[in-house]
Amino acid sequence: MRTFALTLALFGTIGLASCGPSVTAPSAGTARDIVKKMTYVQDSRTGICYSILSAGKATQLTEGSVSHTAVPCEKIPADLLVK
Repeated sequence: MRTFALTLALFGTIGLASCGPSVTAPSAGTARDIVKKMTYVQDSRTGICYSILSAGKATQLTEGSVSHTAVPCEKIPADLLVK
């Protein structure tokens, strides 16, 4: 799970960083911090699980961003999953 989460965080960070003028890979410490900020939710209508990451002021589209991706529900520890 840890490898999966770190991989997900790295790809997410690279995607977010590509919006700026330059792209740099995050440090291992930064990747761990990103993983700690992820929220895992399960859609009650479909049963699909998502990893959600917010950056900046996500309530204001001009000052932040929210990204999400579907993830296998069985890979998410029960204490991290919001249903």
